[in-house]
Amino acid sequence: MRIVVVVTETGSPELYKALQGTPARQRAERLRTLATVGLVSISAQVRREEQPPNTNQDNGTGTKIGAIAKKLGGVL
Repeated sequence: MRIVVVVTETGSPELYKALQGTPARQRAERLRTLATVGLVSISAQVRREEQPPNTNQDNGTGTKIGAIAKKLGGVL
């Protein structure tokens, strides 16, 4: 699948800043990594919302996000 993305400083300042110092050939991989971390975060949020109230179980979300980021190039 090929997707063309245009990131501007005014449209997405945080993303623009995150990609600004990245060499051109590595930007796509950086964007995939950021998207993956975002998907993991959203998935964790859904799981937390689905848990019954009064549960104090740690689902390890922070650990999973950190491990994925490290595996994909240490984004965080």
